Amino acid sequence: MQVLWDVESGSAICGSPTHTNFTLCVKFFSNRNDKLITGGNYNLHVWEYDRPNNKLRPQEAALGQLQRAFKSITVDSRDQYAYCGTSSGDVLQVRMCRWSMCAVTIGFG
Repeated sequence: MQVLWDVESGSAICGSPTHTNFTLCVKFFSNRNDKLITGGNYNLHVWEYDRPNNKLRPQEAALGQLQRAFKSITVDSRDQYAYCGTSSGDVLQVRMCRWSMCAVTIGFG
């Protein structure tokens, strides 16, 4: 379960079911406080908070046959790319589109 919290009040804002595997890392976008990216065992998602409907809406990365356990994520200062470190030592560069993930490039460690 992915839960969005109001840190000041300490109360949950909303939640959404996640992938059946574990989520291991979370990173908010650099310029948006309503979007974040999560990674885990064989899953990578961008989440957008839909304030009017009080829901977290996920968009799954199209990884094809690629299976990686994501351990770390950073987002560039313009929210164009996310760099995702894996347990195998690879770093994936994920190009972010307006509403979702467009392309994944693998750099082998």
